[in-house]
Amino acid sequence: MTEQDIYARFNVWCTEMGVVAPKLEYPAYFNGARGIGVKQDIESGEVMCSVPYSVALTPTKARAIPELAKVFDDHPEIFTKDNYENSEVLIAFLLYEMSKGEKSIWHLRIKCYTECPRFWNWDQSIIDETQDPSLIRMCKSRAIKYKQQIQSLLAVFGSYPDLFDQFSFPFCQ
Repeated sequence: MTEQDIYARFNVWCTEMGVVAPKLEYPAYFNGARGIGVKQDIESGEVMCSVPYSVALTPTKARAIPELAKVFDDHPEIFTKDNYENSEVLIAFLLYEMSKGEKSIWHLRIKCYTECPRFWNWDQSIIDETQDPSLIRMCKSRAIKYKQQIQSLLAVFGSYPDLFDQFSFPFCQ
């Protein structure tokens, strides 16, 4: 499946799931970088995108999956309910769904994520082009935190090979 096919199918999936974004275009490319583009002017206060809760990836949904709930309960030091971001819970949810491949309802959405370059993989020259010292510091700091977070998560997931296929985690690199 080509990249264009993936995005075309993803956009159809979004429409079928009730996502409404008539003035937006995905993907749009800016100097080779992928993002979301605007097809028409958007008025101040106008809703740009409406996403039904059923399509939202949330920690609550992740915690409701019995298999994942066991992982979370077995490792409260990582999957704390007090963590405001719950990023570990969401990463576990994505990797669990990613392991299912095309059987997952989220497979096209996940495929779009995995094709997207992450700031922690940016070349130093790209980071330096921002010419923003605070952004450069943030990128470096978050890259270190993210890599540590992924390493601890992958160690946990290795104990659950029936739930997590670690060969399907390309965005963890």
